[in-house]
Amino acid sequence: MDNRYGELFFGGALAFENKNIFGGAEKFLSTAAYGTQSGSSTRLLSNLAEGEYEKVTPREFSLKNRLLLPVLKKPGNFYAVTAEYATITQPILLSSRTGLLRSSYSAKLGPSSRLNFDFFEFELVQKDSLRGFKKLFKTDLARNIGIDPANESRVNAGIDSLLNTHVNQSFRLRYNYSNRLNAMPEKTIWNLDLLVEESGSLAWLVDNYLDKKPYTGFTDSDPQIFGIAYSQYVKLESGMGFAKNLSPGSQLAGRWSIGLMRPYGKAETTPEERRFYAGGPNSMRGWLFNTLGPGRSASEAASNFGADIKLELGMEYRLKFFRFFKQQSGVTFFTDVGNIWDRTGPYALTLRSLRRDFAWDAGAGLRVGSPIGPFRFDFAWKIHDPAEVQPWRIAQWRLKDYTFNFGIGEAF
Repeated sequence: MDNRYGELFFGGALAFENKNIFGGAEKFLSTAAYGTQSGSSTRLLSNLAEGEYEKVTPREFSLKNRLLLPVLKKPGNFYAVTAEYATITQPILLSSRTGLLRSSYSAKLGPSSRLNFDFFEFELVQKDSLRGFKKLFKTDLARNIGIDPANESRVNAGIDSLLNTHVNQSFRLRYNYSNRLNAMPEKTIWNLDLLVEESGSLAWLVDNYLDKKPYTGFTDSDPQIFGIAYSQYVKLESGMGFAKNLSPGSQLAGRWSIGLMRPYGKAETTPEERRFYAGGPNSMRGWLFNTLGPGRSASEAASNFGADIKLELGMEYRLKFFRFFKQQSGVTFFTDVGNIWDRTGPYALTLRSLRRDFAWDAGAGLRVGSPIGPFRFDFAWKIHDPAEVQPWRIAQWRLKDYTFNFGIGEAF
């Protein structure tokens, strides 16, 4: 439950679990989940006149099946096979369907660290546009990616590149470290996450050595196999968080996140569904879900297409002074700074744009304890908004100009 698109978004899941499905400590988990917004969303369509677009109620549906096969000679290590299907309707007049198969190996390196290797992943992505998307592309996105909205052929090519059915064939290596389980109350809890992801190498081998047939709509310079486009990119991401108990009722916490991805080989762009996003209850809380950036872009619709670079920092002072449902509750004071940037174009990351286009917010929130984690009610005020002509908002600060974000569990 959250307010990702400015209104209440709620959902639920139904799960079945068998912890010994084949009699050898294998675990099978099947989950069906559905979420929807309480009403249609037009916030990101402000540049379109009413009647030019189809009213959209954002919603998500997913099915996920996962089988875990333990390595009996190495306790804590296991293989996993995952199959997923998801369909999503976004307020930017796009709907998508994805199917994914993944095989992984997870190794326990010690009491505080784990290494996960996705050695096979195949994801098929299909996207469709709803009525009004072409107009939205012209008004909000075209100039962001260097396309003249008046150039009809370039606009059509840009839309085709966004809507083409494509494959993400990926390898992924992820390292996690946390001392949460063995840290004493007076010690600092650290969490480290490092990710390296590559997509397209196996597809490139098939493209170059196995499937050499020509296909309509593709040239020799296009990445495609069997008439379907494939992605080629490298993605690096790192994040670190800490929590330090200052007293039995107070805690200082922080986190930083850095991400970079870029295409290689025949690919010229990265897939939208794998990019970085900013804004929302677990990101920059002065902005709603996925409505910040890239750079100083003022289009919240363009923000929903993500970017290839992300830099974020966050700090919180948590004060617990009452109990609810026998769970610690209180207030939190926080600040966030960061943004997302493109690799090239008007919103690319440079030293100048880093100094000029950072976003900064500060605020306070209520934490109400529950058995599933604290309910978060955060009120944030923008201190520096790169999308504004006068980015520093302190001079015109008003109490009512807050952004409200709701979520469950701590932000980090």
